[in-house]
Amino acid sequence: MKYIQPEYVNDATLQSTNVDELDYPLWNSSTTYAINDTRMYIADGNHWVIRSLINSNLNKIPTGLSSDPNWTKISATNRWKMFDLQSTSQTYNNDSIDVTLLSTTFNDSVTALNLDGTSLQVIAKDQFDTTFYDSTISLISTDGIYDPYTYFFSPLVKLTDIVLTDLPIYALASYRVIINNLGGIAKCGTLNIGKKGEAGGTQYGMKIGITDYSVKSAQNEFGDFVITERAYSKNMDLTAFVDNAIVDSLVNTLNGFRATPIVWLGADEFSSSFIFGFYKDYSVIVQYVNNSLLNIEIEGLN
Repeated sequence: MKYIQPEYVNDATLQSTNVDELDYPLWNSSTTYAINDTRMYIADGNHWVIRSLINSNLNKIPTGLSSDPNWTKISATNRWKMFDLQSTSQTYNNDSIDVTLLSTTFNDSVTALNLDGTSLQVIAKDQFDTTFYDSTISLISTDGIYDPYTYFFSPLVKLTDIVLTDLPIYALASYRVIINNLGGIAKCGTLNIGKKGEAGGTQYGMKIGITDYSVKSAQNEFGDFVITERAYSKNMDLTAFVDNAIVDSLVNTLNGFRATPIVWLGADEFSSSFIFGFYKDYSVIVQYVNNSLLNIEIEGLN
């Protein structure tokens, strides 16, 4: 199992993007808003879509808190959804998403989750503008394609989660990420750069699933159901084999992550085990003379 501590994106580290920020008109302190009026609030590093909860809403500064009686925060703006803490909220753009992130520390990994496109390209340059990494990955899955019939008649399946951990370690580098979907809409739920760490070898028996927040309720006495589709979060439960020499440092690292969303990689060969979230619980069992067992339960951000 690996983990990646991301470098969170802000106004200073988002160097460029081709995604416009034109969701709604900007909030203005001198304008009076009616109930349900929707605006963008961009200030102090916040990029929100907000909706008025009251009439005669004048100069009420949005807080983004659920207790705010004047404004409710709907989401991040489209440009910033790929950098918020919800993997199921996607930034979208016609044909491509093309962003460049600046690093302020040492990084060696790029994470792109909940994608919709045909290819993903990552170009990394050092502080002197010299390219030290350039890789393009097709997002069209070839799983199950083994003869002409399956090539022509199998449903098109796309890869949605990509994590690159083979980048050379550089500080103060820039990372350009391009998600192509020519003739369609490119989408991305989560994008970040970070530094990876090892947490032991994942054992067979790893469990991967989701928690669905959709509502399914009976409409009448005949049992007819009404289904309201809502977000979901990925989850994972696994056991990792850990060298006793690193148990103390691993425990200290995990304790430091207790309230921090990071990227978890259950097993490199299963992209379904790539989750952006936090652990609900973990325990270490000193089972053997040289090795211990790490039991950990991961919950993704919806």
